[in-house]
Amino acid sequence: GRCAFARCTSLESFYYGDECGTIGNRAFYGCTALEQIEIPSTVATLDNRCFKGAGLTSIVVPNTVTYTGYEVFMNCANLETVEYSTGVQFINSRVFENCTSLKSFYVANNIQRLRTGAFYGCTALESVTFEDANNMWPTPDGSSAKIASNTFEGCNSSLKLIADEGTHVESYAARHGFVFEAK
Repeated sequence: GRCAFARCTSLESFYYGDECGTIGNRAFYGCTALEQIEIPSTVATLDNRCFKGAGLTSIVVPNTVTYTGYEVFMNCANLETVEYSTGVQFINSRVFENCTSLKSFYVANNIQRLRTGAFYGCTALESVTFEDANNMWPTPDGSSAKIASNTFEGCNSSLKLIADEGTHVESYAARHGFVFEAK
């Protein structure tokens, strides 16, 4: 539930039973010793800030998760790897903000929108691979682009955005000073 273990700085592990459907708002907020947690396949929702500031080093968000709130993994400075659910349609605002150890991210074709500051301040982020960039930019003129202009603000300018050639990821990279790589 909400704030269940917030700021339990000595909490190192936690096991969820099979009946959990939601990890509540700020449930593990500031749990700096929590490096690993297995999210059960019964979970459909990761509520706002549920792991904000936790000590996580890697996370697997199961395909049963269909909604992630904002700032879910914000300030998880040790988070290096993420396997993200294929049930989620968008990466919400500031989800990975200041995840300064995150090196790469795979945007599966189910993800149709990257919201404001989703990867803001991810200074170690080297590459973001888009499985289907056309899924995110359905119009050739970009008028219905579904990526916020500041999604990657504060990231290193050597960040590679990897997608099919001729998609709007290419023009986005050029407009925002990132490297485009055709896959």
